[in-house]
Amino acid sequence: MHGTRKRIWFAWCAPFLALLLAFGPISPAGLNSVSAQDADAEELIAVAQGMVEDLEPVDAPRTLDLEQQEDSSITLNFLNPADAPIIDFHLTFRAVAPRDSNDHPFDFGIYFRDQGTDNPYLNLVFISDGDDNARWNLFNEEGRLAAGDIDPELFPAEEGSRYNVEIAVIGDELAFAIGGEAIALVDISSNPGGGRIALSSGIFTETQVDGDIVPVSRISLYDLGGEEAVIDEEDEEGGTGVDNGTSGDAGVAESELYGFTVTFDPDVWELRDVTQTGQDYNSLGLSDVEIIDFVDGRTQVLMFAGQSTDTPQECVEHDIAYFDEVSTRYDFVGIAEDEDDEPISGRTSNGDGYYAVVLLDDNGPADNEFDEPAEITVYIECRPIVEGESMILIEHYARDAEYNDAIEGRIALLAGIDVSGGGSGAGNDDEEVIEDEEPIDEEEPADDGTIVVSLTGDFEGEATIEASGSSRSRVTVVIEGGEPGLLVVLQEGTCRRPAGEPAYEIGELDEQGEVSARIRVTPDSLIGEYAVTVIDPDSEDYEEPLACGNIR
Repeated sequence: MHGTRKRIWFAWCAPFLALLLAFGPISPAGLNSVSAQDADAEELIAVAQGMVEDLEPVDAPRTLDLEQQEDSSITLNFLNPADAPIIDFHLTFRAVAPRDSNDHPFDFGIYFRDQGTDNPYLNLVFISDGDDNARWNLFNEEGRLAAGDIDPELFPAEEGSRYNVEIAVIGDELAFAIGGEAIALVDISSNPGGGRIALSSGIFTETQVDGDIVPVSRISLYDLGGEEAVIDEEDEEGGTGVDNGTSGDAGVAESELYGFTVTFDPDVWELRDVTQTGQDYNSLGLSDVEIIDFVDGRTQVLMFAGQSTDTPQECVEHDIAYFDEVSTRYDFVGIAEDEDDEPISGRTSNGDGYYAVVLLDDNGPADNEFDEPAEITVYIECRPIVEGESMILIEHYARDAEYNDAIEGRIALLAGIDVSGGGSGAGNDDEEVIEDEEPIDEEEPADDGTIVVSLTGDFEGEATIEASGSSRSRVTVVIEGGEPGLLVVLQEGTCRRPAGEPAYEIGELDEQGEVSARIRVTPDSLIGEYAVTVIDPDSEDYEEPLACGNIR
């Protein structure tokens, strides 16, 4: 889907504006120039990330070529149709520099809450004009609303540079990050209405070259609805809560064996049973299992709580293997795929759990076989109660035709799970030690909590992971003889069994073979769950990294 919009009238058409962009923030009267708001921006982005957990992404293209054109209009590449306006959203994508901006400036940006030609809109533009000058500008139909600088380390000027962008829009606020670093929080109360979202390039007259293309990939868009998130005050541990959306008097299901609770809306969900079976479900990797059973009249959610030393991903894989190899009632069809034929699975947005969506044929109970199997979709998620000791396995069953309509109700139900008072359950006095298939040198954390990881393979190097604030880590990687441009990421699993697509991207090695970035997870949460890997950016072969080190 394409469209056009006229270029901004005060585009780069005179040296005066270029000088302003080069030497300092543009701050005329009435302009909201932003500084030192990255903490607030981080908070809004974190809220948006929490809201997208379990949401299905908007049916938008995964890749686009943003072609520039030499005339008075800009090509808009729409991500949502005109009859499905979006107010609040979470968007991530990767853009690639089309040329060296020291030779010719370039830009790319997003239009949102766009209500059509000559109607209200918002436009966030990222600009590189060389000589380490990188900036962002926010416009609406009346002019510039805000502007600021971008650290040149996050926005390098060289052709082929990659920029991983994250944008959160909730209510009257916009926050965005580049390379995992929050940049700014901006007031957008001037444009409250919903509209279309589009990506574009060559927005300014001086930043376009006719026919040049800014490639964009990994586009992921989530519609957060039209109401502002209800953010609780910071709790004793410094966390931020989000209203789970229950209406009226909430019901509460409590685990007797593991101590967690599930707050739910009784107008939507019926709690049929909480069964303390205490049985072992060896095929699922769970022991001393307790089952909580919810129904909403059309679909069913089962929560299996039990002792487990698995990671969340291993827990999900156990359940998939059960459907594929053990179950006699269900015929396993496969893991559901998105429009790009990519499996619908991955780490939940809060980083604690793992999920997958599978397709099954339900043949009914053994004593009541159906003439024709029912086609069903099952959402599977595993999240820890106590890390390395106990786990909740969640299964949401729905007929294929009803699955999409049932997603919203499941999201609200799962948002009511609170494991803060949870425990490991009974009979876990003897800690089980799991040994890997080959000896691995364990890295000893430094006295200050810093983790040092040795990387080996085609290259050798060292990764240092240290706390950066209460909820983040600073990862610094130095590779001996590392070629500039090699990509460093964190992957789930181990060096022997990395889990495909990266969970966190650190960035590309510079000329000195170094890269550093902050990521939204604590160092303790990485231990035993992830590996630091070095990847060829051209092949993006995440199964065979060039170098690797387990985080121990």
